[in-house]
Amino acid sequence: MARPAGISGRLAGRSSAILHRCLFGALLAFGLQAGAGGALAQDGVERPAGLPPAPLALTPEARAEAFQDSVRLYGRRARAGEIRAQYLFGYLYEFGLGVERDLAVAADWYGKAAAGGSRDAQFRLGMLHLQGQVAAGSPDQAAAYFRQAAEQGLAAAQLNLAIMLEAGQGMAADPAAAARWYRAAALQGNAEAQNNLGLLYITGSGVDRDVAEGVRWLRLAARQGSADGLLNLARLHADGIGVPQDLVMAYALLLRVTEDAAPAETAALAARVREAMAASLSPAETTEAERLSADPGLLTGSATGSTGGR
Repeated sequence: MARPAGISGRLAGRSSAILHRCLFGALLAFGLQAGAGGALAQDGVERPAGLPPAPLALTPEARAEAFQDSVRLYGRRARAGEIRAQYLFGYLYEFGLGVERDLAVAADWYGKAAAGGSRDAQFRLGMLHLQGQVAAGSPDQAAAYFRQAAEQGLAAAQLNLAIMLEAGQGMAADPAAAARWYRAAALQGNAEAQNNLGLLYITGSGVDRDVAEGVRWLRLAARQGSADGLLNLARLHADGIGVPQDLVMAYALLLRVTEDAAPAETAALAARVREAMAASLSPAETTEAERLSADPGLLTGSATGSTGGR
């Protein structure tokens, strides 16, 4: 998920424990990383059904033509009061699909759909307010819209509401409430929420500290390819927190964080830590880590190999 403009990343649950051997030797320690860099989910709503595929390779004129039928159809239905069409019409205006991009018009149609109960419109309105892209936009209004969508079960809104509650953005900080909303999104399979909930368990923020439960949630996030989940699991293995200390396993997990992984900050941090670790691992250990990283069973417990070495 992309990080909205103006939202800075953060490190959560930074530990004072020294990372062993390779990391400390390279004067490079890394803390626990919050999902999406601690930033809010921007694209939590799937591309709406009913719109044609966006022909991104075409010229702007050709793309506009491709959405003309959608503009006419949903414009007519939106004006007739159809809630889903109001959301879709707002979406077309927010992203400039078949029409000139106009965030004020988008917000107006989203507002109509949100008042009718559209959780997708509530989420998009929350993002517009959070990013200051509407008149009098504010974090507290964004939080209110996220809460409306979260209460209807939208995982991305639950994640965003949890992050704002944890940070005290747009409302008073409430770690316990943040944990509840992280859990709601995590149970729907949201990887960022799984990662962040795992961090709360490891640090004991908003929940009773339970490192084993934290490891379980981080592993679920990592199984989905979450760069933050992989980085955090690597940290725990490197330092022996809740799992046996195992630098080979830590390196194997870091190898799964690709250069183009999101968020970019996590990918860059993983690359720096990998470089520091590689200098201290033996050739045999490096080979074993590469084998483990390629093993489909690495995060399911079925991989064979390193089980708690140095």
